[in-house]
Amino acid sequence: MACKMLEECSVQEQQQSSTLTESFQKQLDRLQEKLEGLRGMRAMGDITREEFLHDKQNIQAEIDQLQTRIRDLSALSPSPVPALNIAQIKRTLDSWLDFSGPRISEELIEEFILQVVLIDDNTFNWTLDLSSHKTGSTRLQPNEMAMPQYRRCECAATDTLPDRHSADPQTLFTITITKEEAQAYCRSLGMKFFAKKWHDKTVIISI
Repeated sequence: MACKMLEECSVQEQQQSSTLTESFQKQLDRLQEKLEGLRGMRAMGDITREEFLHDKQNIQAEIDQLQTRIRDLSALSPSPVPALNIAQIKRTLDSWLDFSGPRISEELIEEFILQVVLIDDNTFNWTLDLSSHKTGSTRLQPNEMAMPQYRRCECAATDTLPDRHSADPQTLFTITITKEEAQAYCRSLGMKFFAKKWHDKTVIISI
């Protein structure tokens, strides 16, 4: 189920970019046709030279704007973030992950958790690293831009411009850690659990 959600998110992002490019291209084609029609009207003497130049300038400005948008989208397409290897993720999950107990395995944390960000006392963001890195290879550096997703006021103080995945991580789903689950976890570690002081925790899973 988790792999299916990740795959759908990746495909959806690609489709949105492609749809936007197609929309801009259709608008561009219509403007090109309009410009050709304007030239024909001038050749036939249906409009004056001044009218032709005025309308041509307006149409050309719209064409230039659309071409710039299309170039910008094309430049963003080759993202530096490695593509999600859904098949590898599924094989790894199927091979050794067990979610039936109160604790998350160290293998899961090492393989997929890039960092954990404290949002407030009861809310955490888990940033996942789903790139197809191999054990022993250099991993991505922790995402230092996860916090501004929730505290936008801090973004103004950021000196560098990160990629979209860093500046605006995509939320996949959220989970709630209840009192019962926390108590079971403490018991598994032999720790005392203070039920009266417990407040449910929210974990936001994002990439």
